[in-house]
Amino acid sequence: MLVNNAGITGSGQVDPADAHDQIPSTVDLDMVRAVFETDLFGVIAVTNAVLPLLRKSPAPRIVNVSSHAASLTLTSDPDGLGPLAPVADAWAALRKASD
Repeated sequence: MLVNNAGITGSGQVDPADAHDQIPSTVDLDMVRAVFETDLFGVIAVTNAVLPLLRKSPAPRIVNVSSHAASLTLTSDPDGLGPLAPVADAWAALRKASD
């Protein structure tokens, strides 16, 4: 069994009221790239690395753990995620890739 549970928001330890760098109009593109690298591409890389072993298992399982921020309902609501909105796309992409 593979459990993908790694994820970052890109904001580090910051109070949401102080997360000005995550307002979509001022978001740091390098931070968004880092989030996608961890939250989406990292999961794909680890999954691909483990697939040969999983294919040998009689009951292979892959579990991708996400947060509620991957909700398409929340990401489509301008007030739904506040400062997490720019990085929620990585979580939503992983959720879709897992289907």
